[in-house]
Amino acid sequence: MTVSYSASGDELVMERLWPGREPAWSPDGRYIAYVDGGIWIADPKGLERRQLTKTGEQPVWSPDSLSLAYADAGIWIINIAGGEKERLVETGSSPSWSPEGEQLFYVDGGIWSIDLNTRSRKQILPGKRVLNPRLLPKSLALIFERFDPRQWKFDLWQIIQGKPQELFLTNAQSPAISPDGRLLLYSGDGIWLVQLDGKQKEKLVAAGSCPNWSPDGRKIIFNFQGNIWVMDSPYEGKAATL
Repeated sequence: MTVSYSASGDELVMERLWPGREPAWSPDGRYIAYVDGGIWIADPKGLERRQLTKTGEQPVWSPDSLSLAYADAGIWIINIAGGEKERLVETGSSPSWSPEGEQLFYVDGGIWSIDLNTRSRKQILPGKRVLNPRLLPKSLALIFERFDPRQWKFDLWQIIQGKPQELFLTNAQSPAISPDGRLLLYSGDGIWLVQLDGKQKEKLVAAGSCPNWSPDGRKIIFNFQGNIWVMDSPYEGKAATL
């Protein structure tokens, strides 16, 4: 266990969990999905770990916590109980569920959505060098990464009513929206936390990548040196007081 301090002086207790990367906490709080030579799930204490696939990356949970979408020569969905899986598209990466679970967003020469009832697809945004689309809860705004090769950096953008707009962040990757939709975690030179209106930007830890939230907003998980770490959120879900 490690104790660190945020820029505002909050004591942050961090703990190394187990080897792996790209952690994602299930909405019901029961499991953490991660990548370690395939897709795995584990209970938050690591007492029960189970391998779901031998290959694949970028696991993301369905809102009902029953399935995972992931990238592996296309976009797949797997049922975590029975292991049944289905390939939705043959090319693509960076899957992300809509909050109601009826659509899946992914990247394939632009940002696409697929209706999980009809399997119909629609291009949301054309173009290359985009990653990690994330739909804001109770909103039509979509946040995504865009790589700028001229400056070798990633920026965060949002789509509002079909129009892309650059956010206030630069050199930011792996966006993760808080459960209440008010805060944004991202990685750059460490793990950062910021309000979606751009106020109170704060560096939480000096290194790490792929941050994500616990479903109650009280914990943050992330990658560091080949392991998954968990730490307390300095705000414990109290977004309005950031």
